[in-house]
Amino acid sequence: MNFPMFQTKKPLLLEKSFPAAFMLKHASKDLNLACGELEKAGLSLPAIETLAKQYQSAVQANLGSEDVSGIYLQLAKK
Repeated sequence: MNFPMFQTKKPLLLEKSFPAAFMLKHASKDLNLACGELEKAGLSLPAIETLAKQYQSAVQANLGSEDVSGIYLQLAKK
């Protein structure tokens, strides 16, 4: 993968180190807000809903204070 975000985060992913630039718990909150707005509008975006569940699961696994790239740790468990 050669896109800029991955290249920036690659060393951290390899080290499994995720200092928080944007905490996972805040991304989870934003995704939940988006899901709430979708529901109010009677709409569904399955990708957003799935992301919201994955991020909430990561927060429940005590990864909320990690950077958003810390979602990797949660997904690697599956």
